[in-house]
Amino acid sequence: ISANWDSAAPSVKVSVETRGVSIARLRSAASTLLGNGSVPLLEAATGGVLRGSLQYEQKGDDAGIWAGAYSVQNTQFDVDGLAVPLRVVSASIATGADDLAVTKLRGKAGKIEFDADYRSAARPGAPARLRLAIGDVNLDELERVLTPTLRRPESLLTRLRLRRAVTPAWLKERDIDGTVLVKSLAFGDTALGGVHGHIRWNGTTVRLQDLAWALGAASGTCEMTVGLIGPDPKYHLTGRLEDITWREGGLDVEGTLDTSGGGIDLLANARMEGTFAARDATVAPDVS
Repeated sequence: ISANWDSAAPSVKVSVETRGVSIARLRSAASTLLGNGSVPLLEAATGGVLRGSLQYEQKGDDAGIWAGAYSVQNTQFDVDGLAVPLRVVSASIATGADDLAVTKLRGKAGKIEFDADYRSAARPGAPARLRLAIGDVNLDELERVLTPTLRRPESLLTRLRLRRAVTPAWLKERDIDGTVLVKSLAFGDTALGGVHGHIRWNGTTVRLQDLAWALGAASGTCEMTVGLIGPDPKYHLTGRLEDITWREGGLDVEGTLDTSGGGIDLLANARMEGTFAARDATVAPDVS
């Protein structure tokens, strides 16, 4: 630790370099030395180790500014919208007065393993940037992890229409643009293939664009909008599926699908319009 203090200004500069210190100890030291000078992002971390450098600077009565380049290992964060803590195996972090970049992030949310890169908005009003790659995931587990985002139970007064449903501040303020890739989706024991595309999340509206899906010889493209106003999510899909295996033949489907809720309700509430073409399908034991 090195520090410079100028009583005439007044100003203070503190630099920290470490090959490995517990995040809890670093927070305690920062609080002891700087009072309200909490370390951004690390204030929300539980456990873990930090390696790298941090700098703190304060002039007069202005708020202190943290900057640094460091890595964290084996820590976890509570993230708004997730039902479980975000467990971070490792991540590289660069932070300044107005920006935050998290790269080479490897972690786990519930049973879902992922790697990601995140960068805060480049300017006011611009979205944050995200690259998210997920391994094998079951839809039941994905819905469980995202429950606070997807489903918010209504109060009695809201159900009686005596009070408006309240959208959480963190959801109103969420503004993300990026890409998402899922290596393998499953529903129970049924494999659903992999999917990748572009995500634009602005408040209570999530748009998944240019989605490409593949399962064996079957493939598809889709645009999906998820509405997060109200107690249950609402889904609208427009797309095309090709070469789906059906009754020993092939099936192409094109159209729109609307549904809402979660779990088995997604099927019960589904409404679809469109066209299909079947090839070489066996519709009865002795009729092709």
